[in-house]
Amino acid sequence: MMKNFSILALVFLSISSFAQQNKTIIISNKYEFQKEKNTYNINNMLKAILVSNNYQVFFEDEVLPAEIAQNRCNALTGVLLDISNLFVTKLKFQILDCNNNLLFETEEVRTKETDLQNAYIETIKLLSPELKKYSGTVIQEKDVVVTP
Repeated sequence: MMKNFSILALVFLSISSFAQQNKTIIISNKYEFQKEKNTYNINNMLKAILVSNNYQVFFEDEVLPAEIAQNRCNALTGVLLDISNLFVTKLKFQILDCNNNLLFETEEVRTKETDLQNAYIETIKLLSPELKKYSGTVIQEKDVVVTP
């Protein structure tokens, strides 16, 4: 009985450790649709929204903590996609693991605001509730063998 309890405790500690590691996201300070770093303050706003959703966030050109610098799989990557057209500003945010596997993608957020600065500000704000839908971890199933 005690052996089973200790194995279960070990499994839960491993899971909680995994969950803490994947609360770190690395984002770009210049995405494909931007001509310059942090155009329209998009990247700083995105970082602030992720931080408000309890993520530890770093720009890709920042000095990273040692555990992430040594192993990028200790962090996730956030990608902002601009899928706008002439009349509507539309964004999506993706969370990828270190092997570029898609773990989560927000619903498309959109605005018909004509001023680009205001449109990006509005759509970035709309991403916040979408990000709350991501649990922060994707735990792959593993067979756990418990012997009596």
